[in-house]
Amino acid sequence: MKRIISFLIFFNCISIFAQREIQPEFGALIYTSRERYYNTKYTHDYSNYKKVWTNNYPYGFKLKFGPRFLSTNKSVSVNLQYQFLKINDSGYFGNPIALKSNLLGVGADLRLFEQKRVRLFFQVALLTEIQSNYIDAFLSSGSYSPTDFPPQHFFGDYVHTNIYRGTPFVGNLSLGCNVKILHGLNLNLSFGYGMRMIKCQRAELTFIKDQSFQVQTKIKNVYDEYSVPFHMLDFQAGLSYTFSMKKKSKAEE
Repeated sequence: MKRIISFLIFFNCISIFAQREIQPEFGALIYTSRERYYNTKYTHDYSNYKKVWTNNYPYGFKLKFGPRFLSTNKSVSVNLQYQFLKINDSGYFGNPIALKSNLLGVGADLRLFEQKRVRLFFQVALLTEIQSNYIDAFLSSGSYSPTDFPPQHFFGDYVHTNIYRGTPFVGNLSLGCNVKILHGLNLNLSFGYGMRMIKCQRAELTFIKDQSFQVQTKIKNVYDEYSVPFHMLDFQAGLSYTFSMKKKSKAEE
């Protein structure tokens, strides 16, 4: 990741010195991901598997704004990004439940073949969670999915479960194409690798279940925080608009 960031900074510096124009750019896109993670000692349900595919399909939207530095046949953009991430699941009793995160961070991209209608780009983004509706809520033991009830078997006096503490890091590295639609308006399609790092705590809960299946839980012991990295296959699609800071010539479209 350090090499990737250094690579983008290097091209950014080249573009600044060789630039012909600086253009503010705004982008909005939607995305979806497919996740898996490497087994940890806290994942008892899948102890025989090294890699675990989850039922988590994070999706949402992203907004970004920043300057684009143009040179002869390439450009570099650096931007601030806001991302809304959501993971849906069915609760223990069939009720829908969702983990929602608001993230803020930075991104950059290198775009090639600037004079063509279809252009290739590489992009990187680094974000962190600033707010979530799910802090201190339960995650399932097997897939770390949101759940409204800690265990799937509750016939004892206590059970161990995961508690969600936050998402300190989300990052992705993507390859895509940029298609000119109108002057300044572009369609962006990309796919790539992403990582979502969550923080959890393992907790021991005691509970009482009555005849109406109403369950009351009480946290007895809480263990140290630990992190789980989710490896994601990302797909993104959206629009971007570049605001030209100079007057168009008659030869321009």
